[in-house]
Amino acid sequence: MEKNTDNRGMSLIELLVSMTILVVVGSAIFGFFLFSTKQYHKGSSESAVQNEAQMVMGRLKNMIVNSSDGLGTNATGDVLYLFSHEIQDSGGSSTIVCRRTTITLDNSSHQLMSVYDEYVMNPMDGSLTLTATSTPSAIADYLDVVGECTTPVFQVDLSKLETEQTASVTISIKLREQAYSTTNQFVLRNKVSTSISDSPEEHFLLENMK
Repeated sequence: MEKNTDNRGMSLIELLVSMTILVVVGSAIFGFFLFSTKQYHKGSSESAVQNEAQMVMGRLKNMIVNSSDGLGTNATGDVLYLFSHEIQDSGGSSTIVCRRTTITLDNSSHQLMSVYDEYVMNPMDGSLTLTATSTPSAIADYLDVVGECTTPVFQVDLSKLETEQTASVTISIKLREQAYSTTNQFVLRNKVSTSISDSPEEHFLLENMK
C-alpha cells in the first residue's frame, strides 16, 4: 500500500497570502497598542495640567487672601507683589518685620517663581532696612502659551482691588499637547491698601502696624 508523501511544502501563492494576513493582523494589533498608548499619555497629560493648575491656584489663594498690607503689580500685569508684616517679640522688645513676595514667570524654564525681600521697620520713623532676600523657588511648572493665545501666561488683574477687595489671576499650563487655562478671583481676608505699587514704602506704613 503506497502512502501519499507530498513534501513540496507551501506554494509561493500560499506563502504570500499567509504573509499578507500576518501583516494585516500585526498592523491591527500594533495600531491598537499605539492608540491605547496615545490615549493613556493624553489622559495622563490632561490630568497633570489640571492638577498643576489647581495646585498653583491653591497656593496663590493662600498667599493672596492672607496678605495683610496690600498687593501690587507691574505695568503689564504679569508680576504679582504681596505685602505682609509681623511683629516679633524678643527680650521685651518688638521688631516689625515686613515682607514683599514677588511672583513672576521664568520664561526659560516655564516655571512660576517666588522670591521674597524682608525688611525691618524703624519704629520711630517707619523707615525700612532690607535685611534678607530669598533664593527664587518654583511654585508651578509647565506654564506655557495655550493655543494661539497672545495674553501672558501669568496675568494679574487688580482693577477691583479698591472697590471689591478682589484680585484676579489667570494662568496657562501646557504639557506635551495638552493645554489648560483658568482664571480665578480671590477675595482678600484683610482690608488692604488700594495701592497697586510694587514699592514697600507705599504699603508698609508705620500707622498701620499692629
